[in-house]
Amino acid sequence: MKALDKFLEFQVDKITTGRPLPIDLDALSADLGVAVDEREMIPEAAMQAVKGRFHIYLQSNFKDRPGANLRRRFSHAHEIGHTLFYEQRDGELKARKDSPRGDVLEAACHKAASMILVPSTILRAELRDRELTNTPELVILAKRFEVSIEVMVRRLHESGAFD
Repeated sequence: MKALDKFLEFQVDKITTGRPLPIDLDALSADLGVAVDEREMIPEAAMQAVKGRFHIYLQSNFKDRPGANLRRRFSHAHEIGHTLFYEQRDGELKARKDSPRGDVLEAACHKAASMILVPSTILRAELRDRELTNTPELVILAKRFEVSIEVMVRRLHESGAFD
């Protein structure tokens, strides 16, 4: 496992252990001291570190559209992923020196979002209790975690469930 994957697994396990399904992102954000606000804006979500506190902004323009909830959950988890790459330094939140940048950072936050929404320990427990033998089982599992089929398939692949 690459160093970045190990880092993400450790950080995500630390913040999701003991949480019930589906992961309550508002509660997780509150526990992490992250302020979450809804705004009408073009990007789906954004994160900002201001005066020693993280702020996540979620797009409110289209939240009532069909399917928006799963996308919104992923965007929220993606922004929580960004917070994993910060640390307190000189009394301020600053990007970790070993933090990836640019497209690599965005890919890492996408992976973190999937891991936050479908934590490895909970996924392994779910897979011990059920067999994934058909598509309806996959749909049930995705609904249990409140994620898209795409996110569930990605996490199942990463976990080796298809091996």
